[in-house]
Amino acid sequence: MNLTDGPLVSVVIPTWNRCRMVVEAIASVVAQTYGNWELIVVDDGSTDDTVQRLGRLEIPNLNVVRSPHIGHIGRLRNLGVNAARGEFVAFLDSDDLWSPTKLERQITALRNSSAGWSYAEYTLLSETGMAMPLRAGRAPAISGHIVRALLREETGVCPCTLIVRRSLFDAVGGFREDEKMPYRDDADIALRLARCSEAIAIPEKLALVREHPGRLTRSIAAPHEHSALVYELFHREESSAALRALARRGWAGCLANAGADRWGAGDYKGSMRLYWNALRQGGVTADWLRAAARGARNRLWRKANIAGSP
Repeated sequence: MNLTDGPLVSVVIPTWNRCRMVVEAIASVVAQTYGNWELIVVDDGSTDDTVQRLGRLEIPNLNVVRSPHIGHIGRLRNLGVNAARGEFVAFLDSDDLWSPTKLERQITALRNSSAGWSYAEYTLLSETGMAMPLRAGRAPAISGHIVRALLREETGVCPCTLIVRRSLFDAVGGFREDEKMPYRDDADIALRLARCSEAIAIPEKLALVREHPGRLTRSIAAPHEHSALVYELFHREESSAALRALARRGWAGCLANAGADRWGAGDYKGSMRLYWNALRQGGVTADWLRAAARGARNRLWRKANIAGSP
């Protein structure tokens, strides 16, 4: 394949007050071996030098979309897609980087497949640039109809590796803009894409996710509660009894873990509410007990640390 004659890929990068990092992310797009792309950077009302720095970049296929501060990454990604012209849309967060062959590998695979979307594996980097183990363990990229694998957490889709045919993106309605889902929109859209189309996975680490103090996932106050909402919405919208059962199991597990988090933080009333909801959704007793034990251990650990503080 001629690397400049393939289909146009629209690359969407949302950003907010990450002047240095977004320039580095853009540089990793410019360095791609696949040449037929356009770049849409959606600025979420930055108050630093981001817009001025972007304006000084001499990249002819760069389009900067300016927005008042929204603080909802799903909405920002949709704004970028609304300005896109490509047959495919790809997503990159402003603090992450692509390997040079990322677009080439995935677009080649998609053109030789009936799949509507593609994802790959990634490397997590520490603040010093060293590779780190993934918190949830290895998440192998799996091709095919992967909705069950996603519900069972046998794989996961990092948004910075996601490429979707524009027609499929529009068919599933893009990223969800629900106010209740400011986070985990990546897990939500992966399930909706998987429900509609098979995926072509690249079992290679084609992106670098940088760990740093301003990383969005560090600011999530109740991560398991956000994940529970993903399962809840899938359960509500799915017609297959088998898939609904898998979603309900994942929903209950997230609620139990959320209960453990609140118990560890001393929010006993909120914890019991979440534990009870987990049991109502048919949570497995062993999973519930493990989560409850973890919450109790975390609470004892916090109390001991507070007592030992000067």
